[in-house]
Amino acid sequence: MTRKLSLARLRPRDRRALLMGACIGAPALVWALAVKPYIATMRADHATLETQRSLLARERGAIDAAPRTPREIERVRAALDRERARLFEGDAISSAAALTSYVKDAIEESSLTLQQLDARESATLPSGLRDLTLELRAEGDLRGILDMLTSLENGERLVRVARVAIERSAAPPNAATEALVLTATLHGYAESEQPTGVQP
Repeated sequence: MTRKLSLARLRPRDRRALLMGACIGAPALVWALAVKPYIATMRADHATLETQRSLLARERGAIDAAPRTPREIERVRAALDRERARLFEGDAISSAAALTSYVKDAIEESSLTLQQLDARESATLPSGLRDLTLELRAEGDLRGILDMLTSLENGERLVRVARVAIERSAAPPNAATEALVLTATLHGYAESEQPTGVQP
């Protein structure tokens, strides 16, 4: 009763201000205490639902691919075996010697003249393979150089030509062809002993 009397005693302007404050504050209070938490909960539920849908799609894909998995494994194993057969065998010395002999054969078949063929110290790559590096210098015509490089990169052994430079030879030209000098860095690869758990 006292509260009613005190409100009744307020001036009309104060009552209007109090009513306006209540009209403004009530929606803000409803937003903060009800609507905003509800929206946050809905967003979290939506994110969880999308994650579960993605996981379900992956699982269904794995189930659908299950019949093909053994064939894929065999295909990958066969590809790995083919590539492993292209590696040079033996320890650091014997594998470097095998690479040197392989490169010399390619030079002879391409009718080039070998001037220099030096082996660098081999390094073990993070994959577990041993990197065998040769510095090559040979002389011949352009056709022979191209044949030799093609033979190395597409041959039965895995050899990568990392650097190539071709310049005119200082020797006087003979017959109809001009002699060229090839300098190149060649990389061959061999399997090395590796720590447990490391796979090439």
